Amino acid sequence: GHVGGTTGIFNLGTIRYGTATVVMVNGTDPVVYFSDDDGNVLAANLADGTPYAGFDQGLGGGYKPFQLPGNALKSGSTDGSHLFFALFANTPGDVVALNLDGSLAWQLSATDGLQGGNIDFAGGPGTTNEAFQCGIAYDGGAVYTNSAMSFPDGGVMYSIDATTGSVIWAAKSNRVLLSSPVVDANAIYMPTQTTIVGTQIGGDLPAFKRDNGSLLWAFTTFAGAFDTRYDFDPVLSCEPGKPDLLFAGTVGGYLSCIDVSAGEEVFHRRLGWGTGFANIMFGGALAPDGGGASNLVITDGQGTVYDLRSSGTARPRLEVVSDHIVVPVEFGTPSGTVFTFPDIATNTGCADLNLTLTASDVSNGSIGNVAGGGTVTVASVRSDFAEATSSLADRLTAGFNQKKAAVREAPSFNLDENRSPLTSNRLVNHAATAVPPYLLPMGPGGSVFVTGDNVVLAPGDTLDIQVFVDGPQISRGPQPFFVELASDDPDYWLNDGILGTLPPPEVQLTLQGGCLFDTTYLAFGDGGANFDVVANSGRTATGDFSSQSIDGWEALLFQGSYVYGITQHRLAMNTQNWWAGGGEADAWVSMQPDPNFFDQNCKPAIETGVSLGSISADGITYTPITGEVVYKNYIDSVQDFFDPGSGEWLWDVTGGGSLTPFTNDSTMGIAAQTRTFGAQLDATDPALAPFLVLNNIYIEIMDFHERNGNMLTGWKFGAFQDDDNHFFTASGTYDTVEIDRNISAAWAYPGDAAPGDIVANGWVKLPFGCGETPIKNILPIERAQSMTPAGGANVYWDSVYFYMSQPPGIPYGHNQNGADDQDCMITFVEKDTIQPNEQFSFAIGNFLFDGITDGTVADPRITEVCNLANKWVGFGRGDVNNDNVINLADIIYLSDHVNLGTAGPIPFMHLGDVNNDNAVDMGDVNYLVDFYFNYGPCPLGDWEL
Repeated sequence: GHVGGTTGIFNLGTIRYGTATVVMVNGTDPVVYFSDDDGNVLAANLADGTPYAGFDQGLGGGYKPFQLPGNALKSGSTDGSHLFFALFANTPGDVVALNLDGSLAWQLSATDGLQGGNIDFAGGPGTTNEAFQCGIAYDGGAVYTNSAMSFPDGGVMYSIDATTGSVIWAAKSNRVLLSSPVVDANAIYMPTQTTIVGTQIGGDLPAFKRDNGSLLWAFTTFAGAFDTRYDFDPVLSCEPGKPDLLFAGTVGGYLSCIDVSAGEEVFHRRLGWGTGFANIMFGGALAPDGGGASNLVITDGQGTVYDLRSSGTARPRLEVVSDHIVVPVEFGTPSGTVFTFPDIATNTGCADLNLTLTASDVSNGSIGNVAGGGTVTVASVRSDFAEATSSLADRLTAGFNQKKAAVREAPSFNLDENRSPLTSNRLVNHAATAVPPYLLPMGPGGSVFVTGDNVVLAPGDTLDIQVFVDGPQISRGPQPFFVELASDDPDYWLNDGILGTLPPPEVQLTLQGGCLFDTTYLAFGDGGANFDVVANSGRTATGDFSSQSIDGWEALLFQGSYVYGITQHRLAMNTQNWWAGGGEADAWVSMQPDPNFFDQNCKPAIETGVSLGSISADGITYTPITGEVVYKNYIDSVQDFFDPGSGEWLWDVTGGGSLTPFTNDSTMGIAAQTRTFGAQLDATDPALAPFLVLNNIYIEIMDFHERNGNMLTGWKFGAFQDDDNHFFTASGTYDTVEIDRNISAAWAYPGDAAPGDIVANGWVKLPFGCGETPIKNILPIERAQSMTPAGGANVYWDSVYFYMSQPPGIPYGHNQNGADDQDCMITFVEKDTIQPNEQFSFAIGNFLFDGITDGTVADPRITEVCNLANKWVGFGRGDVNNDNVINLADIIYLSDHVNLGTAGPIPFMHLGDVNNDNAVDMGDVNYLVDFYFNYGPCPLGDWEL
């Protein structure tokens, strides 16, 4: 690039996002300052573009560009005496201030330094790989900028003293890419760009209190996954007597007008779908024109400039509020049932809006993430899911806290054998659109809509779409359709006519046969301080929210799902695609939620204040254990990923993975009902002090049932987990795994973290011990063996059954020294044969401990919690003196208890019931004698919880 002048050319390096700043030096000389991608700060005389000779770094001798310790990218600002730059670098970034002569005034790394490590994000303190990829702003003696961290979408909003470089305040924020802060009288507005785990602060566009950095509000537009990111420099109005309005545009093409007094959207406008960067809004300006009218000017990724102003006349304005909604359809729903999709659109104009609704089984291509039409995305999740899962009150379902049965039988299976068959429901592009056959023409004029095809919305009114549904035609899984909203809004699309004539906007509505994805919080640990988000399927974690927290460690488990199968392609799982970017729309959903067996609802049911047995350190006083239990059901409905075009099985379906049809031929027919629970031990109770490791584990007991009367062979059950422990330690750079089959446990941990800085989260398969098979194996997996953007899903899912078929231990995997973004694959259970209608059970416990000195061996707390959990749930019987072995000492101890009334089994009374007849008596003593001296059968365990 170059700057042309009247006397010559100013040669430059590459400049992609640079910001030019003009300063009147010495009150007389206008100088333009800017930087290039190589980190050079340059200065040119504004009059002719020649190098400014006074930019000599204070050394004299003429012009000397300043080499920054990084790339300033988009930053550059001034207070009239200094130049400010926020830097991006492969090493940690920095904020630098230069004097106008190019000499260094200060840099943050030499004053208070970066603050990310001092702020608690989801999962712990921020990582040290903190840098700046956004703009920087000056006002009132302070500079403002926002850093970005590579994971987990965290960033820090800074207020820095412009004179000294000391930090005035630093606040938790999201990561920021290429947008700039806006400074108001009392607030700072900062558009952010989250991509992995989502917002850290409840929204994508936060407002911080200017004097102390406290969060005022955080706004997110309604658009779906990834669409809410900002590359936009927002524009703020400042009109006397009127609310201040902030205008900000997203990557997905939504321009929001936000009332900054409350962080609420007043209205939004849209760009139509296009290729590449066409939808991205980049920035704008706001000013009155010569006639006194306010003009908002914005730009997009196509290079188009838009001038928006009030028309001065009353007109209708269509605003689509929700363009993807899913509602569940219970099996057995009769024909002609009305289903409502609420809050679809509103009229934000000042005149009546006339709408014509048209239902179709094919998209017209106008939905932002439906490229070219017909490629559909479905997220089978409750519409209020995110809000519900974030609320602790959501756990307290009415009436559950009154159910406190001291002894409870394991609930029996009660499966409805008359449910609709699992029929194929692949969406097909038709040559001509058609109304889906499950929508019935029962409305006015033969419309499928209750209101008829034509609707009038008065200003401020909201549109609900109601349709007549033929319930028996709704099969398991999602059935999406589209409703086109043709209207008399003259310019719904800002760019209509620029990319060609755009079709009317449409919404995608989905009828989900069966249950939607849902969750319930399980609280455990001292005072319920720990939690696990229990999903109504086999999903163990999802990157959209913190899935578990133990001792304050959140987000260590980023994504995960249980998986079981009998062949390479006959697998069941429920998880998002890590890298495709479509969230639930790209999920694999062959583990389908089912109404739970506790209250028959799709949402996992929670029971609080449940008796979970009693525990004793001396065999004399047994202290009750209480906690919460969450109940859920799911079944497998295996999806058919065979692609006739290529003749291959393609797991990496994007933009429609959840629409891949279920197939009866591949479905295994396994139904699961599970109960997940955790203890809430009071750390201040001396009687419970020896057992506090139970606060660091939650356990899921899984009861399985072959429901179709078929025999299955080669069934294996495991889990795929993406653990990111090393991101949250001070010294770790990669994760690895270990296994100890003696305690039936495996764990992931940062392989190179310093002793004492190791945090390990792991799994224990229950039961284990005499007569039981422990956990089988764990395999460390690199990103290249997992779900990378380039076909990784095919690589991984095609390998899962192979992984689960490997020998015990750690039989196969990456080099455990610094591999990239490690995941792991665990095999818990194998069954050579499942008989028709067979029922069987096992449990998985999830634990976490920190402060570990050596991750290659089981920390004593891991050994303790695994043995204790095994006994708690009803196994490990015969070890009545709690030394984790069965020997003569146990026989004598048990005999004394039975015959002399001495102390009972420790720590659980049922450990003495070795013949499992629900009594502790001489029969148990004789059984234990036979086992120990005559090589008799193992003590008999059974589920106590």
